[in-house]
Amino acid sequence: MNNKSQLFFLHFAGGSRYSYNFLSKFVNDLEVHQLELPGRGARTLEPLLNDIETAVEDYTNQIVKLVNNQPFVIFGHSMGATIGARVAKKLEQLNLFAKKVIVSGNAGPGVGKRKNRHLMEKEEFLVELKEIGGMSKDFFEHDGLVDFFLPTLKSDFRIIEQEPDKPLDPIKTPILAMMGDGEEEVAKIENWGKFTQAEFQYKIFKGDHFFIHKHSSEIGQLIKEAYQ
Repeated sequence: MNNKSQLFFLHFAGGSRYSYNFLSKFVNDLEVHQLELPGRGARTLEPLLNDIETAVEDYTNQIVKLVNNQPFVIFGHSMGATIGARVAKKLEQLNLFAKKVIVSGNAGPGVGKRKNRHLMEKEEFLVELKEIGGMSKDFFEHDGLVDFFLPTLKSDFRIIEQEPDKPLDPIKTPILAMMGDGEEEVAKIENWGKFTQAEFQYKIFKGDHFFIHKHSSEIGQLIKEAYQ
């Protein structure tokens, strides 16, 4: 029987179950589950999702099947943060409570102007992706690769850019928020505090939206401290 605490990773837009491989080695004393939505990775043949409620339901079902009697933490970056807080709420309704929800690269619900990037033409959309960062220069130089991933990326942006049917009510689970100091909405990171009835903490790192790649060791330590 596995007695390790559990960690559930929720990927960012365009990501998959492999998106946090760079971070996993810093939390290898935990039972790590890198979850993914349909239409990518091991779920490539499944149809893409187009709304946040369905994405929340999908992730919730995955966690319910995997969760054991050990403490667990949910970690989501960018899109994963938006969905992760809602997944925690859904789990609470099922009497499953995370030790902490770690939301990264995202200042929380209600912050920022909706750009509706999922409606943009290809070239305009690619300009937006370059500004966000996180993808190699090589990616943009291969049209075949871009065309392959474009539907997944647009589907993910549609999930987070459409107004949810219901606002996020505060969760009972503690929240730890983290952002890079170069992110556009970093000054509003404390917005996340409105969405928990429990302890709220935040940390700002040096870097842009994908600061997580440059601070893996420290983030891994913060994840492990979440179980204390």
